[in-house]
Amino acid sequence: MAFPALEKDLLSRVGELMSQPAVKGVLIADGNGLCLIAQGDLQAKSSGYLASVALRAQELVGSEAEAPTVCVESDTCNIYVRKEGALIVAVMKTAHAA
Repeated sequence: MAFPALEKDLLSRVGELMSQPAVKGVLIADGNGLCLIAQGDLQAKSSGYLASVALRAQELVGSEAEAPTVCVESDTCNIYVRKEGALIVAVMKTAHAA
């Protein structure tokens, strides 16, 4: 069963994020780490790791708290990941634009 409206919405939101300055990649996964969409420098094979980071961060702050944003920093880029409802959203930016 296909969900064209959901797919169109995801593609639209990813397009909006990718058009932001310094954004190098966007990945959206479900709560199990299954990659739903990946564009730019974020690869689908990293979706499980990114989902795990977001879910563990939520456990650390408690389920009632607002979902935390985790930043993975390197010399060349920063990856911001957080749980948004049932989805995991990760955005890669160039390091100097954080």
